[in-house]
Amino acid sequence: MKKLYLLLSLPFILVFLGIFLSQSLSISEKLVITGLISAVWVAVLIATEDIYKINATNQ
Repeated sequence: MKKLYLLLSLPFILVFLGIFLSQSLSISEKLVITGLISAVWVAVLIATEDIYKINATNQ
């Protein structure tokens, strides 16, 4: 389960690094983009956790 979370979080970490290392965006734009990415990330984690719970109860 932890491996799945690490695999899911790896692309988001790379995107975070790309956003914060880019010089062309202002601070407010960086915060807005990071907030949106965080919301998507949390939604994906919740969805995968629900899928695992459904699979566990079906077995």
